[in-house]
Amino acid sequence: IDIQTQGGLDGAPFLTARLGAEASERRPDLGPDGSLAGRWVSPGGAFGVVAGLSQEGRAVRYDRFQIMRYGEQMLDGRTIAVPNDVRTTVEQEDRRRRSAFLGADWQARPGVRFDFDALASTFDNAIQEDRLVFGLGERLMRPGGAVQVRDGVVVAGRVVDGRIDNNTEFSDQSHLNLAASIGAEIEHGDWRLVPRVSLSSAHSVLETPLERLSVQSPEGVGYAFDLADAADRRKAARLTTEFDLLDPSRLTLAQLAIRAVESRDDDMTAALDVRRRLDWGSDGLRFTSLRVGGQWGRRSRDYRRRDRRAALRNEADGIAGLFDAAVPADVFSDLVGARPGPWIVSDFARVRAAFAAPGERADVVFRPGDLVATGTDLQNSYGVQERVGAAYARLDFEGSGAGLTWSGNAGLRLVRARTHVEGARMIDAQGRAEVRPVAHDRRDAQMLPSLNLAADFGDGRMLRLAASRSLTRPSLADLRASTVPASVLISAIAVHGQAAVDRPEPGVIFSGVGGNPALTPYLATNLDLSYEITGRRTSFSLAVFHKTIDDFIQTETATETLVFETRTGVAVHADVLMSRPRNVGRARIDGLEMGLHRRLPGGLGVWANATWTHSRLGNGERLTGVSDLAWSINPYLERGPVAVNLSWSWRSAFRSEADLQGGGVSAFVVGPAGYMDAQATYRIDQRTRLSIAATNLTDTRDLAYEGSTARLLQLGSAGRQFAIGLEFNW
Repeated sequence: IDIQTQGGLDGAPFLTARLGAEASERRPDLGPDGSLAGRWVSPGGAFGVVAGLSQEGRAVRYDRFQIMRYGEQMLDGRTIAVPNDVRTTVEQEDRRRRSAFLGADWQARPGVRFDFDALASTFDNAIQEDRLVFGLGERLMRPGGAVQVRDGVVVAGRVVDGRIDNNTEFSDQSHLNLAASIGAEIEHGDWRLVPRVSLSSAHSVLETPLERLSVQSPEGVGYAFDLADAADRRKAARLTTEFDLLDPSRLTLAQLAIRAVESRDDDMTAALDVRRRLDWGSDGLRFTSLRVGGQWGRRSRDYRRRDRRAALRNEADGIAGLFDAAVPADVFSDLVGARPGPWIVSDFARVRAAFAAPGERADVVFRPGDLVATGTDLQNSYGVQERVGAAYARLDFEGSGAGLTWSGNAGLRLVRARTHVEGARMIDAQGRAEVRPVAHDRRDAQMLPSLNLAADFGDGRMLRLAASRSLTRPSLADLRASTVPASVLISAIAVHGQAAVDRPEPGVIFSGVGGNPALTPYLATNLDLSYEITGRRTSFSLAVFHKTIDDFIQTETATETLVFETRTGVAVHADVLMSRPRNVGRARIDGLEMGLHRRLPGGLGVWANATWTHSRLGNGERLTGVSDLAWSINPYLERGPVAVNLSWSWRSAFRSEADLQGGGVSAFVVGPAGYMDAQATYRIDQRTRLSIAATNLTDTRDLAYEGSTARLLQLGSAGRQFAIGLEFNW
C-alpha cells in the first residue's frame, strides 16, 4: 500500500477551516468537530510547509440483546439446546480524537528534494456498559418452569426459580500515536534515488482500568422470554420480569473485577528505491524503466495486563448507596417487544470510593506497572519482536501490435523475516503453581513474483491482467505467547481452589483465548482479469478474480488442560476450551465484480457495483468475514451549488469469529444487512460550503446467530446518526 499525502510544495498556498457537529437519535449530545489546515510556500518556491489541527467528538450508544451460548439439557428423553442466559447490554461511549500534522518540503536544487512528515494523534474514549443477565440453562428445567422448543432449540420459556445479575463495566481508554518520516528524491540524468526512514509508536493504556461491578438479585425471582421469531423480525417478542429492577436494596454484591492493560507498539522502517529510465528494444517491445530497491523494518509489541478482584472498604456500608441512576427510558424499545424497562445502574465515583484492592492498593484505579505481577498476570502478558528485510526488482515495458497498444511490468521480491516471542506459562511444580518464561523464535524466507499487463483497444476500452504471489504475516497479537482463561474462572479458582472446578458456580465458564507463536505467514496466488469501458457519460467494468491461499489463519477451539494458581499456592488443573489462531490449510476464493457509472441529463447520475464471491476452506467451511454477495447503488445530483447523493449498500450473511460475550472466541453467522446513507452540500459562495450527512437512515438492526437462526446470539441497534459542517477556504 502506497499512501500519498499532501506536501509543502504539492500545490498553492491555502487555508481551510471547518466547524461541525454530530449527534445520534440515541445520544443527542452534540459531538463537536473542528479543523484548521493550511500551506505556506516561500517566495522563491523552494520551501513549503503544510500543517493542520483537528478535533472530533462523538457520543455513541449501542443496544445489544444477547444470548450467552447454548448448552444441552434433557427434556422428555431427548437432548435439546438451551440458552445459558439472555442478557441486555447498553453500551455508551464518549469519544474524542485530536490530531496535528506537519509536512515540510525543500527543493535544495534542481533534481534534489527533501521532505519531512510528522503526525501526532490522541484518541480517548470513556465506555460504560450496563447489563442485565437473566440466568437460564438448567433453571428452565426446574419445577414450575416452561419451555417452547423449535428444531431442537429452546426459543421461549419461563423461569420461576431464577436470578438476575446487574453488571456495569467502566473504563477510560487513552491512545497516543506518533509517526515521523524523512526522505529525499534525487534525480541525476536517467536515475532517481528515493531513500526514506520512518518511525512510529503507539501507546495505549486504560487510564481507568476495566472495572466490572457485578451484583445479584435474590434466588427465586421469575422472568419470561420469547425469541421465537426474533431473527426474522430483528426483534425479540418478550423479556419480562416482576422483579423491581429499580430497587438496589434487594441486590447483593457478587464481585468487582478489575483489569488493567497497557501496550506499546513501535515500528522503524528504512527503504531505498532506485529507478532508471530505459529506452531499450523496438516498437513491438520496449523496456521503459528498471526499479530495484530494498527495505528493512523492525516492529514490536509489549503488552502488560493485571487482573484483580477488589473488596469493599467497609462491608457494613452495603452496596445500595452505589446506585443513583438508571439506563435511558427508551432502552431496547426497538429490539424487545414486551420488555422490563429501565434498570438501576451504579455510579463509578461511588464505586471508586467504596472499594480497594486488598493487600496491594487503597484504590481501584492503577496501571499494570503499579502492581507486582502474579503468575496469572505474566501468563496474560507478552512481548513480540519482528524483523523483516526485503529486496526487489521491477521491469516496466510497453509495446504495440495487432492494432492495439499494451504496457505492463514484471517484478520479483525476496522477503526474509525473523520473529521472537516472549511470554509465560503456568505449570505444576510438585503441587505448587509456578510460572515459567517461554520463548519462541522463527525464521522464514519467500520469493514473491508479480506480473501486470494492460491492453488498450482504443475508445476507452481496456483489458487488464494481473498475477502475483503475495504474503500476509500474522498480526503481533495473534503471535502472542499468552494464555488467557475467562476472568470469572481465574477468580473462582483463586478463591475456592479445586472446588471451583468440581462444583462450579453459576456463570463460571471454562473457556478462554490465547495466541499462537507457531503461526506461519500465509501465501496467496492471485489472478485478476478485468475489462473496462470508460466513456464521457457511461463507464462500465467487469472483473473476475481468483485467490488460492496456503496456510490460511483462522481461530479454532480445542480443549487444553491448564494449571491455575490459588491464594494458597496449590496448583489446580482444569480442562478449558481455548480459542487460538491456527494455520488451517488451503483456502480458495473466486469471484466476479461489476461496476457501472452513468451520467444522466440535468446533473443526475448513478454509481453502482456488485460483487459475487465464493470462498471456502479445504474442509468446506466459508472464510470468515466474506459475504457471497454484496452490492451498492449510489444515485446523485450535481446542479449548480447543490450536490446530493444517496448510498444504499447491502451484503449477504457471512461467517465471523469474535468474543461476543466474553471468555472465549466462538464462530457464528452475521445476518444479511443493508444500510442507507445520505449527504448534501451547498456551496454558499466560492469560499464557503455547508454539508449535512445522515447515516443508517434505515435504522438497520444487526443480527448474529449460531449455525441456524433458531440459535440466536445477538440483536444490535445503534440508531441513526446525523452530522452538519461548515467549511471556509481562503
